[in-house]
Amino acid sequence: ISEANPSGKVLTLQETLAILEQPDVIFLAADASSAARWMAEAREAGYDGAFVGGPKLGSSLVPDIAGQASEEAVFVSHFPPLSDDAGFVEGYRELSGGAPPGPEAEWAFSTANRLLGAMEEVTLGLGEPSRAGVLEALSVEAGDELEVFVYMIRAGEVYASYMPDGMGSD
Repeated sequence: ISEANPSGKVLTLQETLAILEQPDVIFLAADASSAARWMAEAREAGYDGAFVGGPKLGSSLVPDIAGQASEEAVFVSHFPPLSDDAGFVEGYRELSGGAPPGPEAEWAFSTANRLLGAMEEVTLGLGEPSRAGVLEALSVEAGDELEVFVYMIRAGEVYASYMPDGMGSD
């Protein structure tokens, strides 16, 4: 875009699409509602290429706002897919006033539990918590490296397209 837009002016989505003449892919690095609005606007402007983005595209707001325009959008995330734990989903809905858990919900819950467990472990072992003790209890073991998951929106739902070995169904 910088070669086609030497002025450096911030372009609207429509101006960008006109300059790029139907790009194959639009990468959306934005919050969920902005990305969804841009998807809808791009489709209205005649764009028929793919949308790719980060974890914010996993929000239920994206298909709610963009509708059919979000169909087959692909995004990557370090958040693993939600488990099939009905108890977690039900408990989340109770606390959230009925909203479904988003892509970060289960990860945040398990991370908070890991932190609380580390604090309890250090407190029981030393009689009081210490920052160094909690950091040691939280240290990452070999094999606990960050994983990346690929998702796709289909029929208004988010589906995992790729999961590292050992995750999901065969």
